[in-house]
Amino acid sequence: MREFKRLRPYYYGDYYPLTRVENVLKDNVWLAYQLNRPEKGDGIIMAFRRENCNEEFQEIKFRGLDPSANYMLFFEGSDSQIIATGSELMKGFQLKITEKKGSLLISYKKDQ
Repeated sequence: MREFKRLRPYYYGDYYPLTRVENVLKDNVWLAYQLNRPEKGDGIIMAFRRENCNEEFQEIKFRGLDPSANYMLFFEGSDSQIIATGSELMKGFQLKITEKKGSLLISYKKDQ
């Protein structure tokens, strides 16, 4: 419940689907979306590798970022973090989920 309450404000921001939407109900595809709060310079990426999906990697393009700003990305559930420019993230970013029926949560914040 604590995590839900922490993420809830992002659902009032901008929503961007990051994977194809025509096969969204199939169990052999990835599903990824972005919740972005441009006024605060932060957001989250939610990604799901479905049960019968054979691809460990999915290329996405962030949306709604400031191309010239740096963003700190935090990979929830691990100590991993990276810094990238908005331009780099909007050109393409590779997600990886090794286990089938897995998920990934990435939070990001504009570097001030």
